[in-house]
Amino acid sequence: RYVEDCAAVLSAFSGDPRFSRRAVAGHTEGALVAAAAMRLAGSAARFEGLALLCPSGKGAAASVEEALASAPPEYAAEARAIMDALLRGERYAEPSPYFADFFRPSFQAYLASWFRYDLLAELAAAAGPLLLVQGNRDVQVSLAEFYPLAKARPDAAAVILPGMNHVLKEVPAELDENYRAFSDPGFPLAEGLAGLLAAFARGEAPPEGLPRYDGGVMQERQGEPEPEPEAEAPVPAPGAPGPDLQAAPSGAPQAGIPAP
Repeated sequence: RYVEDCAAVLSAFSGDPRFSRRAVAGHTEGALVAAAAMRLAGSAARFEGLALLCPSGKGAAASVEEALASAPPEYAAEARAIMDALLRGERYAEPSPYFADFFRPSFQAYLASWFRYDLLAELAAAAGPLLLVQGNRDVQVSLAEFYPLAKARPDAAAVILPGMNHVLKEVPAELDENYRAFSDPGFPLAEGLAGLLAAFARGEAPPEGLPRYDGGVMQERQGEPEPEPEAEAPVPAPGAPGPDLQAAPSGAPQAGIPAP
């Protein structure tokens, strides 16, 4: 429903004469929704660009399966049975107490729907200007998950903002402070983000000097090699299912499985 609702909104804005330019922006899971909605709306949605903030090139099913791999061996068969059912678009009626929270019946329809979409595939089908933005202190979507998107669309402006975390805030290197920024409005918006998005919405080139994902800077885009710098922030190891899959307090990210 998120994708269908978003596509309907895009179609409505496309025909609105009050706006001379239109661009779509999506953050984390919203990046997938935005890209899929633009495809669904098709040529009827006349938009001049798509900006994706903290997007992951790892599919939702792959992320969940990675987390499930750390479950105790005695739950491996059930984990596989649950995932197979969801990937078929079916429900797993009675998960064991170990999986009862994350794979609760009321959440399974959402998961099954989410598993059907893949951002890499959506971007392969997308046309028009594309902006990809990631922070080097994002501990929910790693730089390793961001690189495939940038490489899949070499025409995109792919920017790594120093000091930016998953909720687009400027944060220090301390992990506790990073998480605190999720619920503390005192942390400022990441430096350079507002200007970057404004320039993209106006159809202008990104501000010069912003760091690219491959270690270069924006004005040196052509002909640059593509080394892969390491993330500054430590990336938590995938978390085990069960109690650890419950929503983290105060909107903080949790390791392993992306927050819905």
